[in-house]
Parts: sequence; structure tokens; C-alpha cells
Amino acid sequence: MGVIAKILAHLTGQPGGQTLTGGTATGEDLTLKDNTTDNNTTTVTLIRAGLLTGTQKTDLTDAGDSTLHYHTADRNADNHVGGSTNAILTVVEKTRLLLAPQVLTPFTYDMSTADGTQNITSINGVPKLIEFKFSHDETEPRTIGSGSDDGTTATCMLSGSGYYDPPGMYIVANETSGSYSIKTMGDTNYVRGKITTMGTTSVITWDKVGSPTGTLTVHAVCHF
Repeated sequence: MGVIAKILAHLTGQPGGQTLTGGTATGEDLTLKDNTTDNNTTTVTLIRAGLLTGTQKTDLTDAGDSTLHYHTADRNADNHVGGSTNAILTVVEKTRLLLAPQVLTPFTYDMSTADGTQNITSINGVPKLIEFKFSHDETEPRTIGSGSDDGTTATCMLSGSGYYDPPGMYIVANETSGSYSIKTMGDTNYVRGKITTMGTTSVITWDKVGSPTGTLTVHAVCHF
């Protein structure tokens, strides 16, 4: 039985009252008509103990603030922070961590290895760019260099010593031929590499020229 029907059943036949035959409900007000010829109307304001009012229900479902739910500042994930009271990271925090540059564990490459590939693993996401710092000093000419690679375009800058005359002289070269992001110094014996797969496991493809020897140490920073 609906609310109106229940009220009609309760009021009908009460001492001193009219027999009520119908009505309409608007918000919290119930307008009832009696069955007399003067067609009087009676308005009853409903009080529903323990139940939500229409206003309260709206406050729970609209975008406004109310005492019944969290406020805008509380719902704003930018205001959420980690800590002992909020141990679970929010989506915003996870995104910020993902977008922060990631410094990878340095890795090495044996320059005497034949042409091939080398995987860069444990990357937090798919990088937009990887920066390299690399060096070796076991054999001449020694190399100190840096480069960058987005999987399509790669460049590097080199400094070398011990191979040139006079000894100890440093030169700087901009490697553009073939777009390599890693390259060691040398005219006839050197290695060079570039990213051929960019992902959570990125792949460097190495090209060996001549018979280089020594171990190349590479530091990498991933940008997302």
C-alpha cells in the first residue's frame, strides 16, 4: 500500500473528519480532497521519521556540498596524500609516480660482442625519451659521452682522449649519421647503438665497427 493510500485509510471515518477520496503529493506536502460538494482541500505535511527528505536525497546525488557527504575538497584527488592514514595510493599519486623520471640501474656492454641487441628492463612504463650517459677507459681511445633517444630520433655528444695528438686532448663530436644515441670514440674500432624498441623493456640494437675492446658502462634516465 502506498503512502497516500495509507493516509487515506487512516483518516477516513475518523471522528469529526471528512471522508477523503484522493490527493496528490508534491515534495513533502500531500494535498487531499474531501468528497463534499464544496470540494475543500486539505494539505498535510508529511514527517517521515528516520527517512531522508527529498532535499537530503538530492544532496546525496548532486554535485553540491552538504553535511551528508564528503565535500568538494575531500573528493578532489589532488588533495589526497599518502601516509599512515592513507596508505593506498590514489590514481593521481600513481600517475605522478609513473610520470616522474626513472633512473635505471647502470648496465654494461662488452664492446667486443658481435652485432646484436641488449634489453633494458624494469622500466615503470613506456618512455617518451631515454637519456644516456656512457663511458669507458680501459682501452684507447677513451670515451665519455651522452645521448638521447625517443625510439625514432637519436643524437649523442662525445668527448674522447688518449687517441688524439697531442695526448689528453678532448674533442667533441655530434653524432648524426645513422642517428645513434650511444657511440664510442674511434676511427676504425668502435660500437654504436640506438633504441629500436621503446617499452617497459626497451631494446638497444648495437652495431660494432672494426674490433673494439673494453667494457662500456651506461647510465640511463627514462622520461615518461
